[in-house]
Amino acid sequence: MTRIRFVYYNLWQKYPVLARSSEHPQFPAEETQNDSRQFFFRSKYVSAGGSLTQNIDIDLGVAQEYNFVAVFDHNVSSGNTEFKVYGADNSAFSTNVVSDTITWYAGSAFVFLGTARTKRYIRIKVNDTGAGTNYIQLGKIVVGKYFEPSRNFVKGYQDGYEDFSEVEFSDSMMMSALQRPKPRAFELPFNGVDDASAAGFIAILNECGQGAPFVICRDTANPNTNSFLVRLDGLNYPQNTGPGRWDWDASLKEVL
Repeated sequence: MTRIRFVYYNLWQKYPVLARSSEHPQFPAEETQNDSRQFFFRSKYVSAGGSLTQNIDIDLGVAQEYNFVAVFDHNVSSGNTEFKVYGADNSAFSTNVVSDTITWYAGSAFVFLGTARTKRYIRIKVNDTGAGTNYIQLGKIVVGKYFEPSRNFVKGYQDGYEDFSEVEFSDSMMMSALQRPKPRAFELPFNGVDDASAAGFIAILNECGQGAPFVICRDTANPNTNSFLVRLDGLNYPQNTGPGRWDWDASLKEVL
């Protein structure tokens, strides 16, 4: 297993949506920038069997580097003909254009780019005739740059699910329950990381606090089955244990 990676500075969320091919008025493209996964973008509906093509463009103001892309809660089918992120030097996407395929995975897709890109304009593009819903849906989008600590989390880490369901018993011990989703929870201790790693942890704490979500990937060889949108569950800062050595206990909860 490769070392864990964090993506906490989401370029897609920080800059305005420049253009979109179409959108349903109740599900605008700006919903791809929402912190909550309960909101999403939808294209206009097309007739059965029609072609589903959609672009959403972002202007970063100046060229910036990115090497990670995630698209949450999409309905893109496995038979899509194009699911890509484009970068360009101009808003028409005609100058120094680069493109990278977003490796398809049902539900949410995550990909680390083989080559980091530095571009001002970014486009997510989908061509799909097999979605089966007559519209394209895209949830939260993350385009950013990963940070990898000098050491992985150590043995003794915790990984499980928190159950927020409400259970009550009557006097006769009949049970009634209000079922709620069970978010994944992580307790990841890092020991003996270097100064740069500690600075990265502090940047996550300062950028996100307990409110803003970020992405963790526990195995970059298989990001689509090992990546999660999480929030910090408490603000505890790295502790210095000696010259160039730091410990940090990351307490995280998955955002559903």
